[in-house]
Amino acid sequence: GYGANLSFGKFSGRFNFGGFINMNSPGLELNDLGFLNATDEVIQVLWAGYSFNEPFGIFRSARLSMNQYNLFDFGGTRQLSGYNINGRAQFTNLWYAGFHWDIDTDMIRNSMLRGGPAMKIPGGNSASLFMETNTRRKLSFEMDGFIYLGREESSRRYGIDFDVTYKPISNLSLSLYPEYSIRQSQLQYVSFLEPESEERYVFASINQKTFSTSLRVDLVLTPELTIQYWGQPFIATGDYSDFKYITDPMADQFSDRFQVYGDAEIQYDEAEGYYNVTEKGSGLSYGFEDPDFNIKEFLSNLVFRWEYRPGSYLYMVWSQTRSCHDPYGYFNFGDDFMYMWDSHPTNVLLMKVSYRFGR
Repeated sequence: GYGANLSFGKFSGRFNFGGFINMNSPGLELNDLGFLNATDEVIQVLWAGYSFNEPFGIFRSARLSMNQYNLFDFGGTRQLSGYNINGRAQFTNLWYAGFHWDIDTDMIRNSMLRGGPAMKIPGGNSASLFMETNTRRKLSFEMDGFIYLGREESSRRYGIDFDVTYKPISNLSLSLYPEYSIRQSQLQYVSFLEPESEERYVFASINQKTFSTSLRVDLVLTPELTIQYWGQPFIATGDYSDFKYITDPMADQFSDRFQVYGDAEIQYDEAEGYYNVTEKGSGLSYGFEDPDFNIKEFLSNLVFRWEYRPGSYLYMVWSQTRSCHDPYGYFNFGDDFMYMWDSHPTNVLLMKVSYRFGR
C-alpha cells in the first residue's frame, strides 16, 4: 500500500487560503510504526480565512475561516461532502470566544457493516461554542458545548465540558475538567450472524451517556522538587433498544434500510442476558447477547520529581486503577460513583533514578 499528500497555501498576511489532498490506499498498513485511522480514502480540503490583527471595538483580535471538503474511496465513490465555518476572537479584557458550524451531506460508509457492503448514513448539522476567561488571573475557566443533529432523526449528540483552574499562589495550580455527553443513534452495530447461511447484520438504537472529570494538581516546592497529581473518574453507559437488521443498506429512504423486529419476533431471556429472535416472514431463528453496558473506571497518578544534582533525577510514581463493568445500560451518577470505589484497586509503585556523569 501507499500514502501521499499534496498541499498548497498562502499563510502570510491577513488573508490566507490553501488546500490539500491526502490519500491512503486500501493496502496501506502503518500500525507497526504508528496509528492509522483509515485506509481506502482520498480526502480533499479547500480553506480560506481572514485575520483581524488590529484591535477594533471590544475585540483585540479575531479570525474567520471557511472549509470545504470531500471524501472519496479508491473506487471513486464520494463518501462525504461538507462545509464549515469557524470563528475565534480575543476581547480587550483578554477573554476568548469562538464558534464552529458544520453541514455534512449523506455519508457512504464502507466500514459501517464491519466487513459487509457499504451503507448510506444520513448527514447532519453540528455546532459548537466555547468561551475562555483571562488565564492570567488566579481563577480562570473555559466552557465548551456542542450539538449534532442527524437528518431523518437518525442520530443526535450533545456535550458540555468545563476547565476550571485556580492558582492561589505562584507555585501551586489546581485544575478541574468535568465533561458530560449524550449520544443517541438509531444505528449502533450489535452483531453479525449467519442463520441457515443467511446474513444478518443486527443493529439497535442506543442511548449512550459518558461522564468524566479530571483533577490535576501541580506543586513546585523548589525549582528542583515538584509534585504532580492527576486523577480521573470515568463512567460510560449504553442502553440498547429497538433491535433491527439491515435489509437494503443503500436504499433511498432511511427507514427502508433496515427492519425493526416486532414484539412477537424478539424475546429477552433475563436470566441468560440473551435475545432470541424468530423472524416472522423468513422463520429464521437466531440470538445474540444483551449488549447493554455500564463501565466505571478510576485512573490516577502521583509523581514526585527531585533533581538531586544538576542533570540527575529521582522519580517516584504511584499509579492506581479501579475498573468494573456491569451488564445494564442505565446511568445513575450517585450509584455508579459509589460502585466505582467498591471495586478492587490495582496499585503500582515505580522508582527511576538517573545520574549524569561529568559536568
